[in-house]
This record gives sequence, structure tokens and C-alpha cells, in this order.
Amino acid sequence: MLPAAIIIWNNAKCILVIVNDITELRHYQHEMARLDRLNLVGQMAAEIGHEIRNPMTIVRGFLQLLGGKERYALDKEYMDLLIEELDRVNSIIAEFLSLAKDKTVKLESQCLNKIIRTFFPLLQADALKQEKNIEMELGDIPPIVIDKNEII
Repeated sequence: MLPAAIIIWNNAKCILVIVNDITELRHYQHEMARLDRLNLVGQMAAEIGHEIRNPMTIVRGFLQLLGGKERYALDKEYMDLLIEELDRVNSIIAEFLSLAKDKTVKLESQCLNKIIRTFFPLLQADALKQEKNIEMELGDIPPIVIDKNEII
């Protein structure tokens, strides 16, 4: 509906209609909607990236651990190749995640001991490569509120 008014102009009755070109406004609104969708996709991709990296880290740790054992000496070359490929995938994911400017922080009550237990094999594998041994002794601690993905 257009706003209109009857006016007198040069002694003649005329209809005054005001028309606003909203082409730019519509373009801006469509662009904002598109950017919102891209932002959502970026957030989802970042979440997926973190979820993929966590099990990859565990697999890498066990490959290092097993690769250091004498009974798997014949397979060490294959294990090293698997570790290299995991590292390559991890660097691709890390590069992708660095593009995400808005990181969503997901604070939850977490058991720090559980997180430590999850990554202990990776730490142990690194220690064994240096001919060192580490032991895990965890005490009773209350859950803490953290973003688990930021600590990992």
C-alpha cells in the first residue's frame, strides 16, 4: 500500500504518491540472513572439528604406545605412517578451526580426573618415546565448570 495524498499544484488537483526504493534494504536484509546462516554453519563445523579431533588424539596416543612395544616392531613403519596421517588430518582441522572467529564457549560441569584419564595414554606414549615412565595418581576433586574442548 502506497501513501498518497491529494494536493493542489499549479491550480490543478494532483495525487502525490511517495515511493521509496527498498531494493538496497532488501539486498541488505538478504545479505544479513546469508551471513547468519554462514555463521551457524561455521559454528557447527567448529563443533564437528573438535569432536573429530578428540578420538583422533586417543588413537594417535595408542599408536605411539603400541609402536614403542617390541612385539609390534614389525608393524612400527605402518604405525608411524598412521600417526603421520593423523597429524596431517589434525593440522587440516586446526587450520580450518583457526578460520572460525566466533568460538562458542560451552561451559559444563566436568570431572577433571576423567579428562586426565582420557589423555593419559597420549602422555604415556610421549614419555615412553623419551624412555621415561609416568604414573597417574588422581585424588578426589569436585567437578569444575569448564569448556572441555578448550582444555584439550
